[in-house]
Amino acid sequence: MRSSIGYIFTLAIALAAFLPFCAFAAPTVTIYTDSDSYSPGDTIAVSLAGQNFDFGMSVDIYIGLLTPDGGTFTLVQSGWSVYLDPWVRDIYIPNPFDMPRTEFMWQSVPSDIPPITQEGEYYFAAGLTYPDSFEFVGDISFAQFFYGSAQGTGF
Repeated sequence: MRSSIGYIFTLAIALAAFLPFCAFAAPTVTIYTDSDSYSPGDTIAVSLAGQNFDFGMSVDIYIGLLTPDGGTFTLVQSGWSVYLDPWVRDIYIPNPFDMPRTEFMWQSVPSDIPPITQEGEYYFAAGLTYPDSFEFVGDISFAQFFYGSAQGTGF
């Protein structure tokens, strides 16, 4: 009896040590810009990459812009919104899925919508949530950039 309890205890510790390496590998999305600094008259090219090497699942895709003054805007099917709504709803990401970096949006600056007029640091953001929820699947990706006439911001 004592040896079987010791065996079960040892097995439980071994599984506890091993489980973090077997954890769910959520689908990922990564957002990029083609530069880290833009001046008036430039065009920002925004790209996405995505991967899924675990089981297939449905997600909502969010694309956002964070402005220097704290504004938050999301890209929706009809354009930009001040509401936190998904860009794509309930899309199935199969396994395996490996989308290389792909440009999907071009934005001339300055622009009123989305508002890229003020000099400073901006962030495009991309994230996945479970459908019809605000529970994120994996990490949110950020692409930081500077807009303004001053170059050489140290990025």
